[in-house]
Amino acid sequence: MNPDRKKLIDRIAASMDRMRRLGRARMRDDLAGFDMTMPQVRTLYFLSRGPQRMKDISDHLMRGMPSATSMIDRLVRKGYVERVPDPSDRRVVLCQITEPGREMLDRFSRMGAVGFEAISESLTDDELDTIAPALDILVDAMARQTSSESDECCKDKREGT
Repeated sequence: MNPDRKKLIDRIAASMDRMRRLGRARMRDDLAGFDMTMPQVRTLYFLSRGPQRMKDISDHLMRGMPSATSMIDRLVRKGYVERVPDPSDRRVVLCQITEPGREMLDRFSRMGAVGFEAISESLTDDELDTIAPALDILVDAMARQTSSESDECCKDKREGT
């Protein structure tokens, strides 16, 4: 590999890693005001797609069943999740997000949008003109390297879809 190309790739990787760490730190700060953890928020987002079995929640979070069950118990106590019978199999219990859970996600999403708006406002028009197409190129390259199933999660985030 061309040494200059390697330097650029390393620089991009380092910037993406730093951006991820800064984003996580900001989310932790934002979540502190909500008495929520990131796994709890991820669980609410997952449940916003529709009712789920505990096994599916556990798999989605990449956690053991006891850990996932404990988290669901906490979300139930907070009123953000409820357990309901599966209409197709009475032996199965599904977890679904409640209206207060959806409201929590909406507040959290709005907070994220406000934060991104503040970051965007700190950039010049020229910087935005440079960043937008560069990110499009990077996202398209990532999509080509990612399974179509994984890419499904991002379709609604793309412009025009």
